[in-house]
Amino acid sequence: MAAGLSATDIANMKAAAAFAATQFTSNYTDNIHVNIFVTAVSGTGTLGMSNTFLNSVPSYSSLRAAVAADSKTPDDATVLGAGGSLPTTDPIGGNDLYVVSRAEAKALDLTADDLSNDGTFTFGGGFSYTYDPNNRAVAGKTDFIGVAMHEFSEIMGRIPLMGQDLFGTGASDYMLFDLFHFTGAGTRGLNNGAGRSFSIDNGTTLLKAFNNAAVNGGDLDDWASGTNDCFNAFSSSSVENDLTTVDLRVMDVIGYDRVTATPTPTPTPTATPGSGPAVMVSPAPGSTFTSSTATFQWTAGSATAYALTLGSAAKGTDIYSSSVISALSATVTGIPTDGRTVFATLYSRVNNVWTNNAYTYRAANGSTSLTPVVNATYTTPTEVPIVSDRFTAIGKTLNIALKFPPAPGTELMVVRNTGPEIIRGTFANLRQGQIIPLTYAGLTYYFIANYHGGQGNDLVLLWTDRSLLPAAVLNKLDSQVVLALKQARGQAPFNKPTSLRPDIPIRDGNGRVLVDITATVSAKLLDEVAVLSGRVSDGSVTDNGFRAMVPLLQLETLAGRSDVTSISPSRPTLTSVIESDGF
Repeated sequence: MAAGLSATDIANMKAAAAFAATQFTSNYTDNIHVNIFVTAVSGTGTLGMSNTFLNSVPSYSSLRAAVAADSKTPDDATVLGAGGSLPTTDPIGGNDLYVVSRAEAKALDLTADDLSNDGTFTFGGGFSYTYDPNNRAVAGKTDFIGVAMHEFSEIMGRIPLMGQDLFGTGASDYMLFDLFHFTGAGTRGLNNGAGRSFSIDNGTTLLKAFNNAAVNGGDLDDWASGTNDCFNAFSSSSVENDLTTVDLRVMDVIGYDRVTATPTPTPTPTATPGSGPAVMVSPAPGSTFTSSTATFQWTAGSATAYALTLGSAAKGTDIYSSSVISALSATVTGIPTDGRTVFATLYSRVNNVWTNNAYTYRAANGSTSLTPVVNATYTTPTEVPIVSDRFTAIGKTLNIALKFPPAPGTELMVVRNTGPEIIRGTFANLRQGQIIPLTYAGLTYYFIANYHGGQGNDLVLLWTDRSLLPAAVLNKLDSQVVLALKQARGQAPFNKPTSLRPDIPIRDGNGRVLVDITATVSAKLLDEVAVLSGRVSDGSVTDNGFRAMVPLLQLETLAGRSDVTSISPSRPTLTSVIESDGF
């Protein structure tokens, strides 16, 4: 990530990005993980850019039902009530496809929570930034926290489509946020021009004006210039761009559960990365140690000396206590591995006065510090090899031994989580939804991995069979496509209630799915897609493949062709670029 940034810049950037994230986590209560990769590019050609993974919703009624099921605040009630911006019938009609960001889909319970990437925030390393939460309006410097909050909110779903055919399939595509653009009472502003404002009551009350992108450029879903705001389309250096009350209302109505008691839009920080006391950089506060040894690193701040303590209670020293040091790191050994909460206190001497920042971590335990290979043996279907709170599968492989003949419908629990957290990542050799063979007494049985089984956060293997399609066809279809076919036909494990959901990001209301097809492309193959009621995405055809919206139940026909190599779900993204003249 260097991009012209110094080690101090990178440390301060990480602390500032974490602070930006807390502005959302402190204002919304959704029990999900929004996973954003932060990186930088050299120069000043791009101030900020978001690249967002997308999921479609089959119909307007499905989208509205998800919003209704998630309704928790007065603004949500207004949106859904008589005279609200989301009426009971599709306000646009026609050949439209509704889309949400991947993170937004998790907030609306349209897809399961996970730790997969929801989007990427890229910033320009050539700009001069202020990273300090306490000093964000600095002459000649850009408010990095404001830039980060702007891009984070886009990855969370604050992006437009406004009827463009994003997937090249002939449909008019709309984001949920598009349905809150109005030019007046009862008049939607489904364009990128002037006069559009944000409204939750069908245009009766225009809460804030959107940018006129047709004239000004920039993003059409950002605010018009005016009061400093991190959602503005344009800004300049030397100013602070905060989350405002109207920003918080936007994120509330597009799927996130706002804290009922209105909080201060930008809480007073407890730590400063560039001045004042030191700020912990790693391990990330709140994370789980992987062993009995951890190296702590922190920013310099404006301190002249530091000290670090670790204890089993707040400000405790029973685990570790350093002397007064000038270094910006300390390696601690002998940390307990019993899963307890570990309290870390980082002391800083600033202007000859000692102050501190407090952090908590989770100690490793017998399951989170497992060796890279995890063995699971089943002599009965009731055994549970791993019982853990906050189990981490990342970096581990799973070996399963079957020692009995499983009956149809058998479920094998691999990990039972005793706490509320989801499993951290997936085993290296076992993806969500993967079909795996297990052998006993010369017979092979098939199971599907579901990391959201049991109570919703357990890893369970679900019995299935391979009789759906010929092996030659199955081997060409991605496992998520196979699951979707099983679900459509009511075949195991979808012959009874299950939390397993095929991961097909883009579907329309006619049973078609957006897929990437690798093949030896010919006019004959493209013609067959049309015969099967599919449509090849505009501009997607190469010699080696193409993207197409195809009826799910016709994918096996395509996979049966000798010129088709593989078929997998498309995972499209939407990119929003912020130029150096503003954001």
